[in-house]
Amino acid sequence: VTGRPVINDSGQPHPNRILEPGETGRLRLTVRNTGTGRATGVQALLRSLSPHLSLLDSTADLGGIAAGDSSLLTGIRLKAEAGIRPGSQPELALTLTAAENRWEGVVAVPVGHPGRVTAEVDTGTCGLTVTCRGGIGFDLAAGRQGQAQRLVYLARAFPW
Repeated sequence: VTGRPVINDSGQPHPNRILEPGETGRLRLTVRNTGTGRATGVQALLRSLSPHLSLLDSTADLGGIAAGDSSLLTGIRLKAEAGIRPGSQPELALTLTAAENRWEGVVAVPVGHPGRVTAEVDTGTCGLTVTCRGGIGFDLAAGRQGQAQRLVYLARAFPW
């Protein structure tokens, strides 16, 4: 396997290419033939090594892979259970079987969360939104997240 696993989580609550607790996504892996001969009839079998990561599909047909060439493993659906820890990297056991040989390995799937781009500070007298992109009031890049309309200026509450 070359590169990092890629997750397609379109249609999920936070479609951001990150597998998050409670989400289902499609896994994409690049498999490379590092040998000197062609691998024919390559079949992939994945098995979850984590109780919090379920495979809804576990097999894929990769066909033949020429020496030094790669093939894209797609279509494997997986689900991160609600109790999975964000920041964890549950592992999948990968077995590749071809007419010529068999290979085994482990693939780590990063689990994350979208994070927050804004933080609300509300003292009851004054409300303020601070964004991770340096803005104060609201964040245009994140679809106007924030409570800018609730700002109460300190000058009104505390005339200096």
